[in-house]
Amino acid sequence: MASKHEYHWTFGNTCHISFPGGGDPVTQSPHAFSSGEGCAAYSDSNGNLLFYTNGKNLYGTANNTPINPSTQPLGGTSSSAHAAIIVPPAGGGSLYHILTTGDWDGAGSNIGPLTHTAVAVGGGVSIAAGPTKLTTFGPQRAAEKLAAVPHTNCNQYWVISLNVAAGPAAGGSGVGTLYAMLIDSDAGPTAANTVSQPYPYPVATAGYCIKFSPDGSLLAITSQPTRVDILNFNRSTGAFTPHSQIINIASNNRPYGVEFSPNGLYLYFSGIVGGYVNRHTIGASGSPPTPFSSTAQVGLWPTAGPNGYKVGALQLAPNGKIYGAKVSQNSLLEIANPDSPTATSIGVGFNQVATQAGGGALNLNATCVLGLPTFTRIAADCADNCRNLAAMIDEQLAGTPKINALRPCDDSQPVEQPRCLPIDLPRIAPWTSVRWGDSQCDCIEGDDTEVMSLTVCNPYRNLTLSNLTIHQIVVVQANGAPVANLPDGTPSVQLVPMGPYCFDDLAPCTCVTRQFVLRLRGAVPGPHRILLRGICFDACFHGDEEDCFIFNVCKD
Repeated sequence: MASKHEYHWTFGNTCHISFPGGGDPVTQSPHAFSSGEGCAAYSDSNGNLLFYTNGKNLYGTANNTPINPSTQPLGGTSSSAHAAIIVPPAGGGSLYHILTTGDWDGAGSNIGPLTHTAVAVGGGVSIAAGPTKLTTFGPQRAAEKLAAVPHTNCNQYWVISLNVAAGPAAGGSGVGTLYAMLIDSDAGPTAANTVSQPYPYPVATAGYCIKFSPDGSLLAITSQPTRVDILNFNRSTGAFTPHSQIINIASNNRPYGVEFSPNGLYLYFSGIVGGYVNRHTIGASGSPPTPFSSTAQVGLWPTAGPNGYKVGALQLAPNGKIYGAKVSQNSLLEIANPDSPTATSIGVGFNQVATQAGGGALNLNATCVLGLPTFTRIAADCADNCRNLAAMIDEQLAGTPKINALRPCDDSQPVEQPRCLPIDLPRIAPWTSVRWGDSQCDCIEGDDTEVMSLTVCNPYRNLTLSNLTIHQIVVVQANGAPVANLPDGTPSVQLVPMGPYCFDDLAPCTCVTRQFVLRLRGAVPGPHRILLRGICFDACFHGDEEDCFIFNVCKD
């Protein structure tokens, strides 16, 4: 589920839509800029727009006039696929961080390092530091590619950028270098918190898009006009490893936008000239390259705009749908059911015009170009604010201890420090089940792929199960031993994804279902076990109590 910071989208020729309550979109008053490609916006914890940018100017919401002077551009350009990305406050800091990148059009005069700007919010939006070009570390020939995701500790953020190897100004040559820059506190990125490594596939070029999967474990990149690369990403160390590729894409079908399905099982990509939207089923890490002809076309927009461009960026929305930019049109493509296990049901749900809240077509009152907003992908395990609240309470409680204590009126509480004892409550636990198949005849075979449904229910009528998360799903043999490995070293039975699975809040007597894929290759016949590990939740109920304390007034 998307964070509320994605509730407002500003893009294209003054297009502005919002997703009230995380539902279907509605059109808002036009914003101030026109952008051919890159742009970014950020909304607060209640879903209200804070500020937005086209990579060059920063805008608040009061009068849609630039906050930064014309002499201080943020460093991005509207012809950069990801002109800007906005990272929320990190590591106990209070400032927002904007990273921007130039474009590789024409003679390449905009090629250079990333630019960093710190933004303060409070009594209005203002620039606290920068814009500062990162000339001493990080990519010095930054591609038009920016993505961000939280560290596993959820208090810091990785910003991902590609340095294009030296070569022709229109594209460069060589494998290039990937940078993972850790933002910690108000200082922004630093050389000490930046890691780099060679791009793990041959030749990565400058243009087009990049996107993290919902859990932040995969990164998809349109790295070549004929290829889409998928990388594994370690959110703890910032390291990349090869995962898989989509290859043999014809030059007139070159991919532009990429986006993952909410369940992380499928990758959607668009053709800037071909006008297609295709879906790729993500295999296990190390899978052989998938030809373009083996991916499923789920939509086609035939009308070309300037330069013959048809379809641009794809973006997962707070309502769980994926939207795509149609060049020179006042409407968006919509993939209404991106998690569907069959491409045909996606085809039914793929509308040429997006559906607005309340039904009917969404008219943007302006035209799209290629871009949609770039957002920091907030992984599901970092979507709650519990750790921030705990830190705030700890800070408030810190200080000089008080000496005197009041005695309770009924002597029910000890005056000295209480002991730490477990409370004697009945066991509280959700109800879980795993199902698959269309009938009793659907058997799980040794070479098989099954879409499994994991259902979690709150069986209590006077209790809410909050922030329910299953951190990992593992399959083992009946005796608890790991499943056998194939000769290539991969397990014969795999679950995709392994987790985490976020179920948010389960109201009394309600159920929520998530899906995962069970893949078997040469699995040993016999019973196996699926283990649900780390089922974490809060049990929330309301109580009303009173208490009383005695104090004496002393003689003067």
